[in-house]
Amino acid sequence: MAVSLGPVSDPGAEMTLLEINQELQSQLEQSKQDFRDLKEKFLVSESTAYILANELQKYSKSYRVWVTLRVWAVRLVPKVRMMVSGGGHQPQ
Repeated sequence: MAVSLGPVSDPGAEMTLLEINQELQSQLEQSKQDFRDLKEKFLVSESTAYILANELQKYSKSYRVWVTLRVWAVRLVPKVRMMVSGGGHQPQ
């Protein structure tokens, strides 16, 4: 809803408009600075998340390799023990 102020003839009213304009300009500048600060924090957070995701991916690959080796060891060690102890098939 727009309000028409009409011609401003009262010097006190004009000063009030100037003060309002200055206050709004000040708020706008503060909002712009706040936006820049938030944008910087967002970019830092985004970069951190990217780095952590890459590290997690490396860790996951290492963990999968470790699990695979562990499974092989669990399966092979008893067979090797049996062969070494003579319980396995002897070559002819």
